[in-house]
Amino acid sequence: MMKKIRLLLLCFFCITITMCTDDNQIEKTKTEIELLTQKKWSFNYFDFTSSPSTNFNFTDKEVEQHVNNLAKNWFIKFNDDMTGYMEYPDGTKSVFNWKKNQEILNLEHPNEPNRSTEYVLNSVKENELNITYNHFAVYIINGIETDIFGNYIFK
Repeated sequence: MMKKIRLLLLCFFCITITMCTDDNQIEKTKTEIELLTQKKWSFNYFDFTSSPSTNFNFTDKEVEQHVNNLAKNWFIKFNDDMTGYMEYPDGTKSVFNWKKNQEILNLEHPNEPNRSTEYVLNSVKENELNITYNHFAVYIINGIETDIFGNYIFK
């Protein structure tokens, strides 16, 4: 009789452990590629870092405000099949093929054969994509052509 009770208790203990383990399983962490391709990313803000321009006479806030105003309604979409597109504030789209090599995102634009774009993937999370154009970007601020570096943050 004691053996049956012990066996029953052992079975009960095993079932309890199994049920607790199933309830507390750790969710699989998504890879960078899974996070990158999960949605259409919407531009949120620009974080200015530096400028190689010799005629640079702007505050960080002025540069950020200028880029933020220009980039409103800018979207970027990375697809699982290594294609994607950028949708610009004026409504035009630029399709691209992309590949990731370590932290570099290389975008090749098949409709624009002389254009390729390279970004540094600073981070990608569930709700934030942080990329930096791997070369300086040229903007006209107050009529002055200005080269700038910075991070583009998408939500």
